[in-house]
Amino acid sequence: MLSRKPFLLGVLLAVVLLVASCKGTAQPAGECVAPRDGQLVAVPCTTPGTPEPTPTLTTVPAGTSTTGGATAAPSTDGLQVFLREGTCFICHTISSVPQARGQIGPDLSRIGQKGDQYVRQSITDPNAVIADKCPTGPCPADAMPQNFAQTLTTAQLDALVAYLVTLK
Repeated sequence: MLSRKPFLLGVLLAVVLLVASCKGTAQPAGECVAPRDGQLVAVPCTTPGTPEPTPTLTTVPAGTSTTGGATAAPSTDGLQVFLREGTCFICHTISSVPQARGQIGPDLSRIGQKGDQYVRQSITDPNAVIADKCPTGPCPADAMPQNFAQTLTTAQLDALVAYLVTLK
């Protein structure tokens, strides 16, 4: 019977190596980990004392909308939800966001063309709307977490949708 000590030491060593990979210079998004809701998730690595890179936002001018109605200019709140609360950047790519270089989910660089309802439903009920094209081929069901409607606040969800619909 195998002893648990070698296994536990191996797990501990892996965690130490992951933490050590975040020390020193900045790493590309997804190469460091942080605890979130009892799980380790990939996060952008930065050097302590160095500000995080500021992504470039793609925005629609204030007071205009491609659907004909008036809108306010999007804030960075939705981008922050994308990067921090939802950790969406781990799986998705947005060409104007340096940290968003995921290779699992569909590219969201032009997701705003699909409209507000499509974007919201894609987040809150991801299996109801499965994109056709992912980096590795057709997008599979259940690839996206099914609980964002519960884990994001209404304000966070609204901010995220408002940000994503600006991406055209």
